[in-house]
Amino acid sequence: MLCLMFGYSTSAAMLYLMSGYSRSSEMLSGKMWYLLITVIALCYGFPYNDHHELSCKENIEHAEVGPQGSKSPYALSIEKENTHVLLVTIHSPTDLPFKWFTIKSSSMSNLHSHFTFVDDSGAQHQHCKGGKAEYKRTLHWTTQDEIKEEIKFTASVWYNSTTYWSDITTVFQSKAVLPPNPSCGKNIRCLSNCSADDCDYIVSWLQKDNETVTFKIQTKVTPGTISNSYAAIGLSTNQSMPGSSIIMCLNTNGKMSAELGYTTGHKYSKISDTKGMLQYVSGETNGDIFQCEMKRNIVSTDDMILDLRKNWYLLFAHGNVSNGIPVHHDFRTASNTTVEFIGPFEVKDFIKPDPWCGKAKGCFMNCTDTECDYIISWTHDSQTITYDIQTKVKTGTSFNSWAAIGLSTNQEMDGSSIMMCMSDFGLMRTELGFTTGHTYSKIDDVKYSLTFLNGSTDGNIFRCRMKRDIPSTNEKIFDLRDNWYLLFAHGSLSKGFPQHHEYKTTTMRPMNFLAPLSAQHLTSKQYSPDMIPPDPACGKTKGCLTNCTNTDCQYIVSWTHDQETVTFEIQTKVEPGTIMNSYAAIGLSSNQSMAGSSIMMCLVNNGGKMSAEYGYTTGHTYAQLDDIQHSPTLINGSTDGNIFRCTIQRDINLSTDKIFSLRNEWFLLFAQGNVTKGIPQHHTNRTASNSMIDFLASIRMASYETRNDEDVLFTSLYNDSVPIEPAKVFRDLMSDSLCSTSKNCFTNCKGAGCSYVVTWLPDGADMVFNITAKVESGTGNLAWIGIGFSSNGKMVSSSFLMCLNINGNFKGEYGISPQQYEDYTPLKNISLPIIESSVKGDILHCSVRRPITSHNNKIFDLTKPWYLLIAHGPIVNRPGHAKKANYHTFRSQSDNSVTFLTAQKNINIPVKINPDSECARVTGVKAYDSWVALGFSPDGAMPNSSFIMCKNGNGTFYGQYGYSSQYTQFIGIDNVTLQISDSSVNGDIVQCTMKRSLISNSDKIFNLTTEWHILFAYGDVTLNPSGKYYNFLLESKSKHFMSITRSGSIC
Repeated sequence: MLCLMFGYSTSAAMLYLMSGYSRSSEMLSGKMWYLLITVIALCYGFPYNDHHELSCKENIEHAEVGPQGSKSPYALSIEKENTHVLLVTIHSPTDLPFKWFTIKSSSMSNLHSHFTFVDDSGAQHQHCKGGKAEYKRTLHWTTQDEIKEEIKFTASVWYNSTTYWSDITTVFQSKAVLPPNPSCGKNIRCLSNCSADDCDYIVSWLQKDNETVTFKIQTKVTPGTISNSYAAIGLSTNQSMPGSSIIMCLNTNGKMSAELGYTTGHKYSKISDTKGMLQYVSGETNGDIFQCEMKRNIVSTDDMILDLRKNWYLLFAHGNVSNGIPVHHDFRTASNTTVEFIGPFEVKDFIKPDPWCGKAKGCFMNCTDTECDYIISWTHDSQTITYDIQTKVKTGTSFNSWAAIGLSTNQEMDGSSIMMCMSDFGLMRTELGFTTGHTYSKIDDVKYSLTFLNGSTDGNIFRCRMKRDIPSTNEKIFDLRDNWYLLFAHGSLSKGFPQHHEYKTTTMRPMNFLAPLSAQHLTSKQYSPDMIPPDPACGKTKGCLTNCTNTDCQYIVSWTHDQETVTFEIQTKVEPGTIMNSYAAIGLSSNQSMAGSSIMMCLVNNGGKMSAEYGYTTGHTYAQLDDIQHSPTLINGSTDGNIFRCTIQRDINLSTDKIFSLRNEWFLLFAQGNVTKGIPQHHTNRTASNSMIDFLASIRMASYETRNDEDVLFTSLYNDSVPIEPAKVFRDLMSDSLCSTSKNCFTNCKGAGCSYVVTWLPDGADMVFNITAKVESGTGNLAWIGIGFSSNGKMVSSSFLMCLNINGNFKGEYGISPQQYEDYTPLKNISLPIIESSVKGDILHCSVRRPITSHNNKIFDLTKPWYLLIAHGPIVNRPGHAKKANYHTFRSQSDNSVTFLTAQKNINIPVKINPDSECARVTGVKAYDSWVALGFSPDGAMPNSSFIMCKNGNGTFYGQYGYSSQYTQFIGIDNVTLQISDSSVNGDIVQCTMKRSLISNSDKIFNLTTEWHILFAYGDVTLNPSGKYYNFLLESKSKHFMSITRSGSIC
């Protein structure tokens, strides 16, 4: 006889199947536990024959192996049906079937409960013989009492008679609680909204291997929707949902899955074929808590699946699923800044600058380019102002600390209205207060409240968001419609009470918290935060000397003039804490040196009073000039945080032996430092322009384009003056020193920095083009660079030479754009030879050769002038499609049409070679029929030496390896090719760049990992009857070749 029975225990409810009426029980800790074994209907079992007819129960009891030690492929999920019933589902996220299971529940108050099958077709057969396995089984868990506490469920699940997993647990919480993750901000990156003990959501991510990033979503969803719900991550360029790349986890009728998608406008579309880009790891639901873990590949070239090597704004949303399709979200949020996804996570107790300061929010802060000591920001609606506090606090005190905003009439703490946020052993709260003298008192006025929104204490970083009503009639709770000085302070708590501050600061002027904000306020005097935005007028309507990135500057010195005066504006960061006793000065110098310079100085001293003066330097000693009738006019000035600003004006014609006339050109010096007792001290920072500046010159536009993601900014841009190099300006890509001497060039180089260089040189009937460009960050291995020939400077109807890099494999092709660039078409059945190619990070280089003349109307003839175009972009890498050039991410063109066969202006003029003036000068021979060679010798003598030789026959260069067994005999090695990457003849200067491997297996080509004497020789290209070269001229130095390679000089 077979019967299904339910046993009760004072501590557990267990479901089991018994054979006959026999039962197995044991006493554990004085309480009765039942062994619960559920046999699933029609499950697979042992083969049924005379010798293998065992019940499932007997099979389990006689198993000779223990449970598996690996992570369980099965999971439990729970959904509340009503106040007395839970739905408990056993399922496999990996779609692994199971044969039978045991399950039990436990609770603190020993609730009386029992299980029943939702679908009672199960547990009907004693013997396992045939049928099909199960993938999911849902049970009713019912209790007589209302569910008001945690219920723990534990299960064991059998795949077969010898393979099973035990201790599969989940806990149902009557009140949905999502505890904070203590690893956030320490071991993993997170986006979350948490109080001290509960969170609305936690999105965390970590790169665990070289190919994927693991994302984990934990969130509360709308009550009653958990069985058909989704939670999704979005990657966005601008915090907005349209155009975002989506990673989504769905729960559809209890079945968890993951998918990739993208948004067009506010419409979501699933990507059906992701080619293994996303892997679902695990997921579960518990009450209203939705949890899911997924892995996504890092690298992507699909436009709809954004590459995780780049930083993106992180969006998060959750909502309902209807008929398997996600519908509009119930909740959505976004990170305040772009976030990193890859790389090992380091504990970074720092605060990043907020890019929305001055744009979408007001800010008061103390920041460098990359890190802040504090940021106080605010936004408002019609009724309230929301304040965000981010600050560093004393190490080890963040768990018991406070940070406060004060509103003051006079920059003093006394009589200030206070908004305070506190962390009391991690429990965060806010309150309103008032200061009398240096004593703080809490305000208990039920009419007014300071609403705590969220906060955290990570490492030594304290963060708090709070909201306050704008109007107030309480004399100690100041009305936010008025302007107030903003005070900021932080300190520690003791027994829940704030102690004396450990840090305090104040704004330099009253703040208007309701002022409208836009991008233009970023540079306004009234709302400028502790950063110096680049000045878009530099190089256009004013001259500038700067050190800037795209978003922030260390300093800007700018000037404009009228008929009588020149106005100088100084903006600079000074050492933190020194702003109230500091100076910034401009110097006019004949030689970039401080000694003997004419000075215009702005000073702040005597408690913030600003003044301007003339001075002069003798050696390194500065002296104020106070014996003249004129002083520089101080137009205005300010000291905000650590930003010093000053605008001064002086006469053009004023001139003495120590006040230099602005009608002459001078090197511009800039320095800043501290003031002690009214006297400027030695500078803490000094710089100088690279060239003399004409302060009265007409300002022109720069001839090159800037890129949003590059750190390129203008300095002084006058006539032919060379701009100084900013702090970071494409140092990886240097200008070609041979431009306009031995080769033609098209480049945007300014000083030492470039973002592209195109050079060309005729080679017989061919033209050799060298193209080098810095492509989008992270795309170097799947990118293209190309040049075009156009009749009008536009892409349409242009002819192209393209170089495509597909994971290190370079391919050249001709192409044309008949209508628009999207219709770019490579030309088939004709190849573009690549001479040389390389990729170094984001810098691509490609040398191609093409005929000068062409009878193909799609390959333009280079005997005619054309506008020269340069462009680069990514390679489209869609599964199932050929890899091809995608739309360009950068394009530029020459200002005028280019004549490609124009002789260089210095072609017949002997020129010097720097740094060694006689290096590679071939004397006594004809440069157009000559050779130059390097030899590697064990003893400095010619015999038994190895050579690399560059031969020039009437302008045609080729390379050759060789060796000398006799002093006068050079023997060429013809079965190995020596690659020449660049060559030229300019008067009697021969230049040849050869490339060879460090290591060689030939005894005639010496390894460069060994030290050798270096020989240098040159001669005429003339042959004797035996075909060997004569006329070796020698010089030798004993050097280590590898160190020579690093130094870049072999003369």
